[in-house]
Amino acid sequence: MARVKFLKSGKIHAFETEVFEVEPPDPSSPLLTFENTVIKPHMAAFTGGHFTICR
Repeated sequence: MARVKFLKSGKIHAFETEVFEVEPPDPSSPLLTFENTVIKPHMAAFTGGHFTICR
């Protein structure tokens, strides 16, 4: 996984996400071990009413 590689090497300073390829994330995922990784809950969804409100 490129994100893990770049976090380990220091090429990127931090990583933030609210979604994973597989939900819920595997508890053994290396992304969960970095202190400079922020994982937020995904709290949004589209409903039919959203498009009406946006008009």
